Order: sequence, then C-alpha cells, then structure tokens
Amino acid sequence: MQARFAEDAPGTAGLRSDGATEAVPAMANPVILVVDDDPQVLRAVERELRGRFGSDYRVVAAGSGADALDAIRRLILRGTPIALLVVDQRMPGMTGVELLGSTLPLLPGTKRVLLTAYADTDVAIRAINEIGLDHYLLKPWDPPEERLLPALAELLDDWRAGWIPPFDGVRARPHLLRGDAARPGPSRVLIRSAVAARAYLARPAAMTAAKASTMALPVTPIERRRRGPRRR
Repeated sequence: MQARFAEDAPGTAGLRSDGATEAVPAMANPVILVVDDDPQVLRAVERELRGRFGSDYRVVAAGSGADALDAIRRLILRGTPIALLVVDQRMPGMTGVELLGSTLPLLPGTKRVLLTAYADTDVAIRAINEIGLDHYLLKPWDPPEERLLPALAELLDDWRAGWIPPFDGVRARPHLLRGDAARPGPSRVLIRSAVAARAYLARPAAMTAAKASTMALPVTPIERRRRGPRRR
C-alpha cells in the first residue's frame, strides 16, 4: 500500500497515488504524516487530523514503515516541510520506534508522536530518551477532541514557532529603489538572504558618502568683477 495523500489546498498540486510527480508551487503546506497498518484506524486518524488541521497542513497517510519512508523521501525531494509524524508502534516489518528513529537524519526538526497500547508504555518512555520522542498517546484515543487533537495542536504550535520557511531569494533593483537610474553596475541582483538584501541596499549610499569625501570635484571658475587696482 503506497502512501495516500489527502487533497491539497486550492492552488497546489499533490503526489499521485501511482507514484508520478506533479508540478508544485515553491511553497506548499507543511505535511502531517500518519502511519498505521490498520486501515480503519488509519482512516479515522486521517479524518480527524484533516478536519482539525486541514486548512494549514496536508495530511499524508501510509500503511507501513516502508511506505512512510518512501513518502518522506519524495516530500524531501520536492522541498515540502514535514511538521509532524504520528506513528503506530505495533506494525509488521518495522515498529513505530524503529521508523521514527530512522527519520532522525532526514527530519531533525519534525515533531514525533507514537500511538501505543498500554502494554507498550515502557517502550514509549524509553523512546523519549533514545530517539527524542516528543509525545506518546495511548489507544483508544476517543474522544479525539480530548485525547488526540489537543496534544497534536500543541506540538504543531511548537513546530511553527521554530520553523524557518525557506528563503528563495529577493530580486532587488537598487537604482529604482534609490531613484538613481544612472548608477553603474547590475540592475538586477539575486540576493540569497534578508541580511544580504539589507546590506546590498545600504551599500550604494555608503559608497557615495565615501566617494564624496575623497573624490576631486570639478570646479567651475567664476569671473571676477573688475574693481580697479587693489589698495595696499
């Protein structure tokens, strides 16, 4: 079973279920990835998350650890940020803790939640220290308004607070901004950071001031009035 992508927000494109890649905008909504081998549980969690967070996040569902890793790699290649992983512990082939641990090099800033039964609470507690697990939730998590969604909302708020959106560059035209159409140099400069943008825009004025203090300015001679011989 391949990862299932919920419908994207208007104006964005998604990953198709057949594995084909479609064109996407430079900035897509961050992703919440849900992983569970039980189709009913997976659909239920996906439905709850889409209903609560669907306006700000894309919900991706995967039925196994292998499918989840495949979806993660595809999202990373497309530059789509992954905010939260919600993973069931007991899955065939790869446990939830194993999956979450394997994503650490790929997603260092992503929040991680483990869905677990009461019998696996010791595993979840150890995972807090071993893989930096952010939270674990016990099954069943009904009602979701009390036992599922509030914890996830808090984690997403924490992720948003520390997330720095990618900066794709600013095209600056200093001669237009400064009203100096005669200034030499490139009229369009690609600046890779906000700090560099501010420094570049400040640079022409600083250079002008420096040149004004050192440059020999042309002097136009002024004709003296003839007043006769100077008295001694």
